[in-house]
Amino acid sequence: MTFKEKAVGPESIPVKRVDAIIGRFADTIDCDINTKALIVSAKGEGNNFGLAVGQAFIRQINQRNGEALLATHRPFGSQEPRDEGINQLLSQNFNLIIITDLNKLGYDANGRNKPYILAGQEHEDILWLRNDQDSTRVFWFMVNDLNRFLDTVDIDYQDLSVTAAKYVRALQLSKKVVIESGNNLQLEIKTDPRFQARADFSFMDQNLGKGGNVPPGEVLVTPDSHGTEGSILINGSFYTDRTVTVNQPVRLDFRRGRVVNIHGGKEANLLEEYLLEEEKRTKAIMAGNDKIGGNYLNCLRVNAEFAIGINPKAVFCDDLLIDEKVKGSAHIAIGSSYDGEPAFNHNDLIVRQPKVIFIDEEDREKTVVEAGQLLL
Repeated sequence: MTFKEKAVGPESIPVKRVDAIIGRFADTIDCDINTKALIVSAKGEGNNFGLAVGQAFIRQINQRNGEALLATHRPFGSQEPRDEGINQLLSQNFNLIIITDLNKLGYDANGRNKPYILAGQEHEDILWLRNDQDSTRVFWFMVNDLNRFLDTVDIDYQDLSVTAAKYVRALQLSKKVVIESGNNLQLEIKTDPRFQARADFSFMDQNLGKGGNVPPGEVLVTPDSHGTEGSILINGSFYTDRTVTVNQPVRLDFRRGRVVNIHGGKEANLLEEYLLEEEKRTKAIMAGNDKIGGNYLNCLRVNAEFAIGINPKAVFCDDLLIDEKVKGSAHIAIGSSYDGEPAFNHNDLIVRQPKVIFIDEEDREKTVVEAGQLLL
């Protein structure tokens, strides 16, 4: 099932650099003779940087005598159903799946109509179902700037794992997280003992079922769904159906876990309009399918994640999957969670240079991030 395709794209694409860095990443995730990979890339519009990365994976896996298939599709918007042929491939027996253009993949119409069930948990996308299966590793990228993407992937994963371990341990011992952002705002986030803190790059383990988004570099936890109170100033970027860089900070007020007010300028209005449209879309899906429960609507504005960025080479660059990894940043997300709360949205919202405090069961406070610095 080996497939090769000649590299395409602008002549300025540094193919040797792509191959060298993707080769080191392929070694990190243990690509070898047992690898049976599906690489999915968009083709035909824009810069085709994701396709160039996908082709590099094909070459690297072939060199290691693994099997790899490159499947290309036209770019789809976030509110367009994806190509059914891609969905069929995603359901097949690959033990490694790499999506190079998540922002151009479209949504899974079948999963939205009838969610997939695995171990009692609903998934509205075959991709997230495969990500939770023990037999498969799934990685997804958004390659908007090739050189920036390569920079943030070309890192020392051992150093990153040491930093992550410190923050994972401290977060696991915390009952509450406090984020202090601009204008003396504080957001208190209760942790939930059912949900374990973790790093996003545990794929370094030998176990399958340990994928994630790339570039790596965050420590995260799913909070108590009713336990976020206070206000936060978003001054980095956030994600709707694209990355939105914040020029005028956006203030979010939370009560009992939910966003109750959004304040600010142009970007605040854009976020509110997006959420209102998501509510309409969710209601329309629910009206047409009684198998879609009310939680899909209820969780749309609930805080579903707290995370700290720890990637030493990430910089703010209008690419959410890189922005959220910036060392010394923090972010929350509203919508679906990684531990079962369903929604059709998952919107990360990033704070530059926050102060982050962990509070343990004995009410002892520890400042772990301040002024862009990691303090553990």
